[in-house]
Amino acid sequence: MHPVSNNRISFGDLVSKASNLPLPENPTIKQDKFYLIGKPVQRWDTGEKINGSATYGADVELPNLLYGTVVHAPILGSKITKVDDAKAKAFPGYLAAIPFHDQVVVVANSTWSAFKSTEMLTIETEGGFPSLSDEIISKKLQDDAKKEGVAAGNRLGNVEEAFKNASTVIEYEYTLPIQAHACMEPLTATANVVEDSCEFWVPIQSQDVPVLVAMQAAGSKPEKVKVHMTYLGGGFGRKVEADYVIALIVASKLMNRSVKVIWSREADMRGGVYRPPTLVKLKAGLDADNLPIGIKSKSCCSFR
Repeated sequence: MHPVSNNRISFGDLVSKASNLPLPENPTIKQDKFYLIGKPVQRWDTGEKINGSATYGADVELPNLLYGTVVHAPILGSKITKVDDAKAKAFPGYLAAIPFHDQVVVVANSTWSAFKSTEMLTIETEGGFPSLSDEIISKKLQDDAKKEGVAAGNRLGNVEEAFKNASTVIEYEYTLPIQAHACMEPLTATANVVEDSCEFWVPIQSQDVPVLVAMQAAGSKPEKVKVHMTYLGGGFGRKVEADYVIALIVASKLMNRSVKVIWSREADMRGGVYRPPTLVKLKAGLDADNLPIGIKSKSCCSFR
């Protein structure tokens, strides 16, 4: 931004011109007169977060908005085959139960009605991993740790020789089970699908995600997708996934209305994309002064 005229131009618009500039052979490095480095800078969002004016996913309201929530298949990896909503139809405000793959989107005229309606559904599933447990996962990681694996990172020197020459050799294991991200605001977003266009109000960590999902689920072209990013309410990597955006598109498209889907805390914990279980085996050789002269680390982890 020009300080006098207030004219603006993006860095992206300047890239082509900047690429044609000659590179200085001995560039001068600025030593002082920094605008930000080394100075206390107030966050721009502090005030609105304190006074309550900040907009998070659940704060979005639109005209004629419907409300929804999700119910997941009770067995990890299973697929929903049938949904009986006969009892839910008698509950005030209930509108529809939309099943697809491993979850059901329940739509109603209020969030409370959507939440209560989920308790009245009878869901049938097939497949999955009913016997999966932390013990089975832990044993699998230990078995995999015995395999050769794939070398990652840098190998410097001969670590086995360092262990032979070490005064002390220590070995430790570090484990981490499956872990839900448990964001402060459970997964929440709003969508309005009109023919081949999609508009989102979503706390998400990447604007590309809803665009790509809309292109596949609704057949929208990128220029027909508009994304309004709200504050995350905690992301931690969970809100870069596409699963909670798919439900929005399906519900809005079938109901022909704007729909806000709010996951319950229980659904957020049980049906999330979890942080993967991990086993790390660490071996270190120490000299007479207890300083490391050799370190070897082996990690076993599932990657998505």
